[in-house]
Amino acid sequence: MKASIVFAPTGYMDCAPLGIGYINSAIQNCGHTTEIHDLNIDLFHNNPRDYQELISFALDKKKHDFNDRIPVGMPNLNVLLSTLFPGRANRPRVIERMWKLAEKYSKSILLKNPDILLFSLHESNEYLSIILSKIIREEEKIPIVFGGWTCNYDLYKELFLKLGLCDIIVQGEGEKAIVELLDYYCGKKKIGLIPQISYFKEGKVIQNKPGPLINIDQISFPDWNGSDLAQYELVPIMGSRGCPYSCSFCNNLYINFRQRNIEGVIEEIKTQKEKLKKKAIFSFDDTSINIDIKWLNGLCDALIGENLDIVWDACARTQNLTPEILKKMKRSGCRTLRFGVESFNQRILEDMNKKITVAEMVKTLEATHQSGIECRIGMVYGYPGESETEFIRNLKILRRLNYCFKEGMEACLGIHYLDMNSPMGMHPEEYGITYEPQKIIGPKLPEKIETMASRCIKYRLATPDKRSLQFRKNMVDCFQSSCTLGIFREKNPREILNFEIVHENEKRVYSI
Repeated sequence: MKASIVFAPTGYMDCAPLGIGYINSAIQNCGHTTEIHDLNIDLFHNNPRDYQELISFALDKKKHDFNDRIPVGMPNLNVLLSTLFPGRANRPRVIERMWKLAEKYSKSILLKNPDILLFSLHESNEYLSIILSKIIREEEKIPIVFGGWTCNYDLYKELFLKLGLCDIIVQGEGEKAIVELLDYYCGKKKIGLIPQISYFKEGKVIQNKPGPLINIDQISFPDWNGSDLAQYELVPIMGSRGCPYSCSFCNNLYINFRQRNIEGVIEEIKTQKEKLKKKAIFSFDDTSINIDIKWLNGLCDALIGENLDIVWDACARTQNLTPEILKKMKRSGCRTLRFGVESFNQRILEDMNKKITVAEMVKTLEATHQSGIECRIGMVYGYPGESETEFIRNLKILRRLNYCFKEGMEACLGIHYLDMNSPMGMHPEEYGITYEPQKIIGPKLPEKIETMASRCIKYRLATPDKRSLQFRKNMVDCFQSSCTLGIFREKNPREILNFEIVHENEKRVYSI
């Protein structure tokens, strides 16, 4: 069979899509042919204005208007429906442009005569993906499979299947399931035996049983054949899958944590470096590179011993990183570590189940900076129960840390979103949240869907309330206004030490 893999624009041009590479490799290794349609690269380089407009529209779902008590971090049903039914949209010009782009891309995709279409859906590319699917479905009777992060939400899995936008949805690890799906369409496999897939049959969504976790040492190296990998700044690489922790806000949960053999990681780096014919920058896709410090030590030793001359970055937890291991990481090519700090308040960290102390975090950040590795940190505000005092304290500590670091550091502050696949979303009563999930009725009833779209989830929470969330957003905007794009690299110590924010409604002044 010939499979066309479609990757619509996501807004992220720094790193190649790792999942696409693994799926492409798995299909080719089983004797099938593939064609990658990386629309992310195509639109970015050929029509950057449309690219920016499309991504801005896609991210509108993230713009919280504070009519609710706490924002829900899922694709917006109203936005999804407005892309499928343009007459209902609030931004017809953008929707119209999306349809024209989809019509153009659908022709180029169908020109390759695929036997099956595979779409990878993520938080900002699902809109163009479903328009493409709808147009292609009307033109040709080609099997369409959806996979990717968005498909992990049961509400949207049900929506996509009942609206007939796809035939199959794959949830979780897809390398094995995709190959077995191709066997099914070749008449070699029964659909009921394929793990991790869902499909619509006789008016019902059928969910097959989950399969065993994949041995990540046995899957082939990712292959982006047909996509210009050199157009991306970073080459993604996987050292592990899953996470042994269960932070309350996080949806990256696997049954268990698995790491690759270091020899396989080194061999993959050599392979990708040879393909690129240039000095590559590798980005580890792991949730945390330092979960197993012994493994990390071994990786650094191997990178240094092989003299690969690469640069790499990774996400990490703010613990277990001694000055010695950080110096070794620097020698092996590590240039940047991204830390999910979330908060500098111990009570909030405990509510998040971070299993870490503020003292550990500050010590790790200081040691990382002293080793010459760049620090990038992510923090959230508006976490359930966070007080204004705790919020202000976060800004103060962040400001002081940045002042102490000679080169400054990069930090991103974002509002907390309730993710329905996180422990908080799955057990909301433990966090003082209640919501009423609603099911989609009927296979193709957009009118009924539209009436419930804006309130598919309801919840109540004592704090932070609407006023407090808006206040915190205003303060973060103020805090970032003296910097560029949220990058805190202050040069004026007096400005840092005398930073003030005025709350207009309450006439209160906060010195940071």
